[in-house]
Formats: sequence, structure tokens, C-alpha cells
Amino acid sequence: MREEAAAFCEQQGVKQGTYESALVQQAAKRFAKKAVEKKPVCAYDDPANEMRGSKYDATRDLDIKEVAKLVRADIKQAIKSGRLPKDTQNRV
Repeated sequence: MREEAAAFCEQQGVKQGTYESALVQQAAKRFAKKAVEKKPVCAYDDPANEMRGSKYDATRDLDIKEVAKLVRADIKQAIKSGRLPKDTQNRV
């Protein structure tokens, strides 16, 4: 990184050993440090955590009330087929 900072200084006409040169080198060090350190990302902000189910594309343009109706129908079907217990309570 030091070589890059020195090359940048030379390109900009800043003499080595001057105050401006030191500032450029300091900024280069900070930039390199920030590029290396990873900041924690909330689960809902991390693109790696994005999940889209099989029904996403079919329902993405629907009104929220229509989506709720479809969810209720899915729950009823799951209860009928035995995938969910009969006494399952839900609110949609």
C-alpha cells in the first residue's frame, strides 16, 4: 500500500516527506484497514440470508389481502393433509 501511496503522491506532484505526502499515506493506511475489517451485518440486511419460496414470483404483485387469503388456504390444506395438527391456531 505504501508503494501505491508513493506512486499517487508522485503522480499528483507531491514531494515525498512533505505534510501532504504523509496525509496521503495515512489515508491509504486507513482505507486499507477498512477494506480488510468486516463489519457485522444484521441478518435481515445480509443478502446471503435472502430466501425466496416457490410462491414468491406468483404472489409478488398481489395485494396483501389476496396474499393473506392464499396463506389461509395453504394452512387449511396443510391441516387437511395432516402436515399441521388440527388444533393449530393461526392469525393471518
